[in-house]
Amino acid sequence: MFTYFFGRDFSVAISRLMLISLVALLPFMGGCGEEDNPIVDDDHDHEHDHDAPLHADVDGFNLEIDGKVVYHQHQGHHEGGLTVPVGEEIEIHVHFLDANEA
Repeated sequence: MFTYFFGRDFSVAISRLMLISLVALLPFMGGCGEEDNPIVDDDHDHEHDHDAPLHADVDGFNLEIDGKVVYHQHQGHHEGGLTVPVGEEIEIHVHFLDANEA
């Protein structure tokens, strides 16, 4: 129909535009759904747990090496630091803190 009114060139332009539009929309059409969430990968029925939080309410954390706190962060305030040389591995334990730093 377009070739009758506008010639061959317009028809080719429209078909290319449609192809580009389809390719651009494909990621959105097949996007991530609730069942595609890589964070929640267990077999638990989450549809009935809408009241339960999906994360912990944490106000801070401690980083410990060999039982000694090397970094402490609580409600925006932090103390200490940690430097790891290139190629070296260390074992760090993380303890999350609530509002009472417990």
